[in-house]
Formats: sequence, C-alpha cells, structure tokens
Amino acid sequence: MAKLLHRIPAYFNSKKALILSKNADSVSEILSLNNAIETHDSIQPQGHYDLIFVDLETLTYYLKTEVLLSIAHNDSIIITDAMYQSKHNVILWNEIKLHPKITVTVDTFSLGFVFIRQEQAKEHFTIRI
Repeated sequence: MAKLLHRIPAYFNSKKALILSKNADSVSEILSLNNAIETHDSIQPQGHYDLIFVDLETLTYYLKTEVLLSIAHNDSIIITDAMYQSKHNVILWNEIKLHPKITVTVDTFSLGFVFIRQEQAKEHFTIRI
C-alpha cells in the first residue's frame, strides 16, 4: 500500500494535499518522500486540494461527502482507506460510488480512489493488487 501511495503525487502531478486520518503523520511522510507536495492535516481557508486522503471513519464522523467535494477540483484525487473494515464503511463506500458528482472510483480493497472528472463517464473499477 505504501509503495502505491508514494507514487500517486508524481503520477497525478499533485502539489497540495489534505490528509484527514488517524495516521496523518505516516501518510504525509509517505506522500512527501521524494515528492514536492505540500501537506495539510486540516482544511485551510483557501483550500482546494489536488489530493485528499481521508479514512472513512473521519468522513463519517467529522465530514460529509459534500464538504469533501467542495474542497476538491475537477482533477483532484480522493483516496480512502478502510472501506471493508466495518459494515458501516462498506455502506459509506457504496454511497460515495453512487454520488452524482463522482464519476470514477477504483477499489483496490486496501485503498479506494475517487475522481470527480466531469468530462468522464461514470465507472467503477475493482482491482486486486
């Protein structure tokens, strides 16, 4: 998981990341290793982020999907973890996939990737890595 997470900022040319997770320090370290990316652990006033990492527990209790989408732009990538940790998380992951503003989701079992690219058709991919 760490190797995949480390490659994401360079591949998507992410410059600004928001990390909302119990493991924010670890995730920040993985993302910024050899990557020129600015990381934050709270939503900034002028916050539009290229990459958002959020665990589903945080999304459930502190944030709503609409708030998360309001700080993302068309080319942002949202990464979630713990999709299958509980029944509640599975339900939340399914709600995210069905959200009308979300066009593409990629499920790798350990991580979920969410895209809001308006020019792309709605699709869901399951990839086992």
